[in-house]
Amino acid sequence: MKHTTHDGGDLNKAVFLCSLPPITTAIKAGGDGMRVQFDIPESEAGESVKLFMMKNKQLKVTVECVPYQPPQVEHQEFEEPYADLISGPEEIGGRLK
Repeated sequence: MKHTTHDGGDLNKAVFLCSLPPITTAIKAGGDGMRVQFDIPESEAGESVKLFMMKNKQLKVTVECVPYQPPQVEHQEFEEPYADLISGPEEIGGRLK
């Protein structure tokens, strides 16, 4: 049965960017198989939250390396009353405020 979100998204498939954490226990091998740990950035939360719906189910995993793209941070312009909080130092009576 195919489960979908209110906007038609597929709840049976999650595609998101992640990485293996820089720790020695990111990949563990044992007598019964392997355990892999992923770091998932907040920007991927929308898709990765689907993993909660997939607990106790068999999954098919495909791993693909992609070129690193740093997160895009937008420059934010501040409007009054916050603009005066981020402006440069002001002089009052010959000394810095």
